[in-house]
Amino acid sequence: MSSRSAIIYGTAFALSFLTLLVSYFPFVWLLIRYQTWRLRHPNPFVIGPAMDAIWCSFLTAMIVFCLFVKWAKRNH
Repeated sequence: MSSRSAIIYGTAFALSFLTLLVSYFPFVWLLIRYQTWRLRHPNPFVIGPAMDAIWCSFLTAMIVFCLFVKWAKRNH
């Protein structure tokens, strides 16, 4: 692996990890709001939306990783 590829993949990993950490809380907030709207009352059991937010933020991080690698390889 060349040093340029290592830099691209390392940067993509760091960016996707940062996206994973930052996007979790908005997804939790959004999914709890959706659950409250759907049930028409606040639900004290919020473990379901919190678990769904993990998968949503993981998918977002994977998409950011793939798009960054594609963009970096096309521009260099």
